[in-house]
Amino acid sequence: MRPQPRPDVTPPPTGTSLLYAQGQQIGVLPLNGTQMDKQRSSVLLALHGSIVVGIDYDCRERKVYWTDLAGRTINRASLEPGSEPEIIINT
Repeated sequence: MRPQPRPDVTPPPTGTSLLYAQGQQIGVLPLNGTQMDKQRSSVLLALHGSIVVGIDYDCRERKVYWTDLAGRTINRASLEPGSEPEIIINT
């Protein structure tokens, strides 16, 4: 038996994606309604030597923010082609 959809929850609109942190990378996972489209998942940023946690996305500036446990930093990167990640807080 499959769970029933909740009547008070509206599925996200078409074109919605989920950002996720996994080890040394930040990825994007397109959603198809309430289902994950794993076939179209891709790596957004590969951050070698990092341990990425706590990501956030600024939709106005089109920037991704994350905490790097290995480097003890808070970083950001623009989603514009050719942009480089930058450290904004170094502890």
